Amino acid sequence: MARLGLLMARTGNWNGKQLVPADWVRATTTLITPFDEINPTGMRIRGRPDRWGYGMLWRVWDAPVFPGNIFGNSSGT
Repeated sequence: MARLGLLMARTGNWNGKQLVPADWVRATTTLITPFDEINPTGMRIRGRPDRWGYGMLWRVWDAPVFPGNIFGNSSGT
């Protein structure tokens, strides 16, 4: 699993060889189901570090990271 994760982090490239198309990697790791749609209302605590949504194959981060406000989102909440 670690090697698979590393392959995805490197956009499908392994030791200089493109094993998986970079466009496919980007498509499968793009947010599709946001955090707010996955978790029940009572579990939606903004500002916590567990803001994971879901892509096609992976859990993906659902909030931009800002210096000084690491766990914030684009709306400032």
